[in-house]
Formats: sequence, C-alpha cells, structure tokens
Amino acid sequence: MNILHSIQASAVDSNTEVTDLLRRFKILSVKLKHTPLQQWIDCELNGYVSGVDLPSYRAIKTGCFGDFWGMGMKGTAMPIPFSALPESYQDSYREVKLRESIAYFVDFIKSGQTEFMAGLPVEILPLLTNRVYQGMSCLRAWCHVPRAKIAAIVDSVKTRILNFTLEIEQADPNFEDSDPKSWLLAGEKANYFYSTIILGDVYSSSTITTNGGSVIGGNVNSGGDFTGRDKS
Repeated sequence: MNILHSIQASAVDSNTEVTDLLRRFKILSVKLKHTPLQQWIDCELNGYVSGVDLPSYRAIKTGCFGDFWGMGMKGTAMPIPFSALPESYQDSYREVKLRESIAYFVDFIKSGQTEFMAGLPVEILPLLTNRVYQGMSCLRAWCHVPRAKIAAIVDSVKTRILNFTLEIEQADPNFEDSDPKSWLLAGEKANYFYSTIILGDVYSSSTITTNGGSVIGGNVNSGGDFTGRDKS
C-alpha cells in the first residue's frame, strides 16, 4: 500500500483519530516539500496563533445572546440583534473565528456537550444597557456554536485530506512511493490542490448561521477573534 492509499484508508476509517490522520498527512507534505501544507497541518494540530489567517471553515457565522436584569425581572439567554451592538463592533462579532487545535474540538465532541461558546468582552456589556431591552442591563453576553458545527470542522479536515490525496492519485494513477517521477509530478500539482482543496470551499462549507441556546461565559480576543469555551 503506497502512502496515498494509506492516508485514504485512514481518512474513511471512523476509528482513526483526525490527529493521527494529520500526522500521516504530514509525512506526505514533507515528501512533497510543500511548506504551506506543512504549516497548515501544524496549525491544525497545535492551533492557529493570533495573526495567522484562518481557513474559511473555521469562521462560523453565529448569533449573540445575553442575560439581562432590570425592573425586577431577569431574562436568560435572550437574543441580541447585531443591530443592537455598537456599530464599531457589529462586523467583528458576526462570525466566531475558532483558533483551537483540532484535538480540542475532538475532546469537546467526545464530552457530549451540545454548545461551544465564546464570550463577548465585558466592556461591551454597559453599551447594551437599555439598548437591547428597555430598562434592562446586560449581565453577560456571548456567541455560541452548536456541537454539529464543531463536528463539521473535524469532518471537513478529514474530507480535505482525502480529496487532496485522491486528486494527486488521479493526476498520476501509477503513483509509486519509490518512483522519483511520481513525487515530481505530485509536487507540481500540490500547490493547486492545496489552494483549491485544503484552503478553498470546493468540497466543504461550514459557515451557517446558528440559533439560540443557554451557555456559560467564555474568553474572547480583540476584533471578534474568539477563544471558545464549551458549555459546562
């Protein structure tokens, strides 16, 4: 079994952890001498540090919710329209940008919890007083991502790896690990497949608007770039 077939078999095996699949794919990327592909694999395994561009499948459109109190009443997990946010914040919080390692998402899915959340910064809360619900102050606010969307990120990574290897094989049906010509041809095709399959939306789309839910507060970086926390 050549390296392409080995990776393909792992990609369709439900018992193979996505982290193991990525490490096998790393072997292929090194043999292809494709640095951007290696960097993508490292980011998926270790997380995307601040300042590194995220693939589109890690930017999830979401909704905002909050807990409010006022006039002797308390509202829990009440929707916050984006139009109610200060204008300078609106675009930043329409998407949750998830930078965690893929292993973090796998652990979240295994935990059985239903929602992955990211809290809005505390400095926004006073700006929401009387702005969303008359006479009510915002105690906390967050964006949330349903479990299914987190699972879709993991599935997307597996599918992109599978499709990349299938395209390499289609370009050279006689690919052999020991044949230098096979690696030369694969290397020539790798950049195109990296752009269209690994980073592109050719095979996967996971940016879908989410609905409501009740969650616990989380962490947030500036500019709507979130570090999420799962529901406890």
